[in-house]
Amino acid sequence: MERVFLHLPTIRLIGLALFASLLILSEFTVWLEGERHYELHRSQVLQDASTLRAELEGYINSTLNLTQGVVIYVANHPDLSQSDFETVAAQVIEASPYIRNIGLARDNVISHIYPLQGNEAALGLDYLNNPEQRDAVLRAINSKKTTVAGPVALVQGGSGFISRTPIYSPRLGERGRPAYWGLASVVLRADKLLFVVDRKSRLSGIEYALRGRDGLGPEGEVFYGDGTIFEHSPIVLDVTLPKGSWQLAAVPAQGWRHYTPRVQFYRLMGILLALLISYLVYWLLQQRLRITAQALHDPLTALPNRRLFNDRLDYAITAAQRNGKGFSLLYIDLDDFKPVNDLYGHKVGDRVLVKVANRLRECIRESDTLARIGGDEFMLILPETGEVHNATTVASKVIEQLQQPFGLGDDEVRIGASIGISRYPDDGKDADTLMRHADQAMYVSKERGKGSYNFYNSDWVVLESGADNSE
Repeated sequence: MERVFLHLPTIRLIGLALFASLLILSEFTVWLEGERHYELHRSQVLQDASTLRAELEGYINSTLNLTQGVVIYVANHPDLSQSDFETVAAQVIEASPYIRNIGLARDNVISHIYPLQGNEAALGLDYLNNPEQRDAVLRAINSKKTTVAGPVALVQGGSGFISRTPIYSPRLGERGRPAYWGLASVVLRADKLLFVVDRKSRLSGIEYALRGRDGLGPEGEVFYGDGTIFEHSPIVLDVTLPKGSWQLAAVPAQGWRHYTPRVQFYRLMGILLALLISYLVYWLLQQRLRITAQALHDPLTALPNRRLFNDRLDYAITAAQRNGKGFSLLYIDLDDFKPVNDLYGHKVGDRVLVKVANRLRECIRESDTLARIGGDEFMLILPETGEVHNATTVASKVIEQLQQPFGLGDDEVRIGASIGISRYPDDGKDADTLMRHADQAMYVSKERGKGSYNFYNSDWVVLESGADNSE
């Protein structure tokens, strides 16, 4: 049994579903490519940021290592003079361009400083009475380790990072125990140290920010760059200090790139390909539907032809067997149609047939099947019409409709119809039997004066007749 499942709305739905599926697949591929490029971009930024972190840690640690010589010298010479201090400090400053000055704070009050010129204002500064430096000094004393504070505003002007190292002298303690002497303070040039970051940013096209003032890491304030950088999915690295840390954040100056021109090209190609493939499939299915429709429908009236009718009749029998309900089969043969062809020609006859088909459509339900099976022969399946009067109602309406004149410009023609009716399962349980019996009943109608309908009867006794005696 041949069934036709494809219809134009279904084909449109298939085309849209295919387009949507291909578009989703295309977008997923573009997303994967975008994510791959994004991770590659982050990897490149991470590499540059790691290099900068290493430079900062190297500059800070190498500079502070130089100052350990001063700490050791003071610990062994707690009563050193200014000239002795200047000799040692000068050698340290000469070795590092990042050191602005070196100071000693005996009992936490600055007592020695080098170079003295330009830094005189710092002499006599009591750290513990200075609100800006007190906390950092106490951290260094309590930890007994070198701490880096800042950047801070310097008394002598400008800003710098201050490293403070507690000094314990064995010569001041009792029984060989070192005693607290004071602090060695090294001021690192903030401008020179941060210039390293500026230069790296210009060369790499990466924006940097540093936070962690006084070595407080993520809890410290931002002291370099735009603090909002930390809010834009940055690469974040810890810059390790002798005690504590800074946090270095890095983002591309132009933002993170997910979709490069190449990825956008892939997206455009994906959309176009999805459109092309879905339209091609839609067109092919539409052509198949058209070809199928041509094969299963009458080209003149667009009604199902004999081939499709046979399929619908088989389906009606199967449905009736399943639900236990019967149906009626009407064989409709036009009366006096041949004179129309002879008098007006076949073109006019075709026009009349089209009008006949349209009138027949008005007599039936959407669930009924009307087919043209011959030149002027039509068949009608009325599902679930087990009662006789249901079929007679339709048959009467058909006869009435077809008796009305058909206008042909200034002329009009009159025809009619003779109808034979067979019923499932009373008059047959297979398609051939039902059609043969409906055909036989139709001929009875012809013989009884046309313009009438008759039900099949095996004894040829008319159960009910709707003869029209108007002729």
